[in-house]
Amino acid sequence: MGSDLILNKVIILIIASISVLLFISCSDYANPVLVQRVIDGDTILLETGERVRYLDIDTPETVHPTKPVQCFGPQAYLRNKELVENKYVTLKQSNTNKDQYGRLLRYVYIEDLFINAVLVSEGYAFAKDYNNPGHLYKELKSLELNAIKNKTGLWEQCK
Repeated sequence: MGSDLILNKVIILIIASISVLLFISCSDYANPVLVQRVIDGDTILLETGERVRYLDIDTPETVHPTKPVQCFGPQAYLRNKELVENKYVTLKQSNTNKDQYGRLLRYVYIEDLFINAVLVSEGYAFAKDYNNPGHLYKELKSLELNAIKNKTGLWEQCK
């Protein structure tokens, strides 16, 4: 009976250890990390040197190497800068880790404020699934449809 109790404790310890390791590996920034610089309306540079592309949204271009500055791109950049530059954000991963450029794909939060959703609902961004949507894409698409209906931001300014 004593050996069964020890075996059960060992199994519980192993399961707990595996759970902690899985949690750490899935939440690369469970603690807030500083945004060093905003690159454009949907991309940031962290103090760690990593670039983060906001998951499931797209903003008009401002720094694309082959595209001109697009309507409402500068406004999206400035709003993103106002929201996150020199602030601590929490990053949450969905089903895809990185894009083809090596940028982390993440949902971005400041405490309980979901930055991706703010940009979409205020008309600075639109929902985009890139053929592999994250688990919050449908919510973002709903916010986009509401912004379109209310002619918010780019939905009023850009044709």
